[in-house]
Amino acid sequence: MDCRPVALLGGASTLGATIAYQLAAQGYTPIIIDHNQASALDIVAHEPRVRFKSVPALTVDALTAALSQSVSQLAPLTGVVQVAKDGERYMRLLGYPVLDHLSS
Repeated sequence: MDCRPVALLGGASTLGATIAYQLAAQGYTPIIIDHNQASALDIVAHEPRVRFKSVPALTVDALTAALSQSVSQLAPLTGVVQVAKDGERYMRLLGYPVLDHLSS
């Protein structure tokens, strides 16, 4: 089975589930990184390719550890998806650039 991990920061939501299922259908391995364990486990229960890593404390160390542990048995991350406002907070803590808005 092909393994192309994609982290979904703040992905334990309806939008995160939709993105995870679409990525899984295209052969990716979505990894939900979130503090909302109940919602994330519901998503994981419906798609065997989706993984979940809990981040109970929103710190750089916790996020870095979660990402490292998530891909340690897989492959390097293929990408990172920011889902909703929690995803933006995760991205900023990790030092990734965040688009605040799109301009034309």
